[in-house]
Amino acid sequence: MILNHLIKYALLFIILINSLVVYNEHKINTNHNLAQFGQYSFSSLSKKLSNIPEIYFSITDIVYSYSNKFGLIEIKYYLNLYDKKFQIIKPTDLLLLYNIGIFCNFYIFETNENIYSIANIYENRCYYCIEYSKILEHAKFGIKIYKINDFGEQIEFNEIFFLQMN
Repeated sequence: MILNHLIKYALLFIILINSLVVYNEHKINTNHNLAQFGQYSFSSLSKKLSNIPEIYFSITDIVYSYSNKFGLIEIKYYLNLYDKKFQIIKPTDLLLLYNIGIFCNFYIFETNENIYSIANIYENRCYYCIEYSKILEHAKFGIKIYKINDFGEQIEFNEIFFLQMN
């Protein structure tokens, strides 16, 4: 009985070791990474958007891992939003009160394409994005901020990138 449990735990440990991240094999360019510098304002970084309210954001808990077996990298990052008094803005209030929405953005340099995905909401406290890239793909990650009109149509947008894979 004990031997069976030991074998199961040994197998789980081997699987865990095989899936651990090896940071040296794939570089993340953290130069000019917004996550290093703290909180930023949508209005200061979104020159393309007009009449945008003073909303601040910070990128936190950037986690990445990869699988040699599948040749993929998983990037996960959280986006916290604050008003001008630095009170947390709930993700569900962003669209209702400010007419602003957020997409996760993944840009691939080799093919010159943007891939947008819906930002997930974590306990109505913040957004989070999960993106997948090929291991040797040259890509950058960020968000797309967009304004909508009274009919729910996107009228303006801006892209902000904060993490680049070389």
